[in-house]
Amino acid sequence: MYVNVAIVCEREAEDLQTELLFSYGAGNVSSEDCDGGVCLTVLTRFPNAFLTHYPDATVTPVEDWEYKWMEDYEGGVLIPGVFIKPSDKDTRIPDYVETLIELDPRDAFGDGRHPTTRLCASLMRSIYDEAVPSSVIDIGTGTGILAILAEKWGSVIVDAVDNEPLSVIKTKENCARNNCRLIQVSEGDIVKAAPERENDLVIANILTEVIEASITHIMAACKPGGRIVFSGIGRQWKGEILSFLEKHGLVVEQCLSSEGWLGIKVKR
Repeated sequence: MYVNVAIVCEREAEDLQTELLFSYGAGNVSSEDCDGGVCLTVLTRFPNAFLTHYPDATVTPVEDWEYKWMEDYEGGVLIPGVFIKPSDKDTRIPDYVETLIELDPRDAFGDGRHPTTRLCASLMRSIYDEAVPSSVIDIGTGTGILAILAEKWGSVIVDAVDNEPLSVIKTKENCARNNCRLIQVSEGDIVKAAPERENDLVIANILTEVIEASITHIMAACKPGGRIVFSGIGRQWKGEILSFLEKHGLVVEQCLSSEGWLGIKVKR
């Protein structure tokens, strides 16, 4: 079930707190004046991601929102040449589409509209244009969009990992919906669920703090000379995260920005 998580801050701190909420995983943040300053509200299925940082936040259930937003969702372009089609809609597919992904995004993160998904897909495209990575692992797969994209673009060993049980269920359903038979879906984090294999490509669309806490495991999942694509990183952490990655011996090859989020491609 979705809930609203609301915090109150001083007006002078509104921009900083908004950026922090995005960095903790907010898809959107609404703002309105209230007693004591400004009230910032996040709509989420995972309130603990915010309550960890704001234990005094107010949590309010939101009735009937979970699937209502799907009524007006018609899909769209993920990146040039890639189109996301809702599985329950008769959306017209543009003629220029090279890769079509049919998706049911309910119950998990990832309908193709979030900037971090687009950033990952763009960085993946640059890698696949150079050479198709044979083995891929998608950490924090959500609905499975990026793992499905990897198989459709030619990768033959693909793992999708998520610590949310509903995401695992939804990814399996979406893989079947797209006739993707190579993807192995596992429940758990990078430590518990990832296979003991070095991959040509690691995709990690997860929060900055998770990247920092798991960097040794993420690197261990990548072959020397392989690539890692990171997103889920708020723009305000750019200097910190780039320095952090370089200190761990990773070579930053590309850094993209969109709507307050970063996507980073590195070489191990």
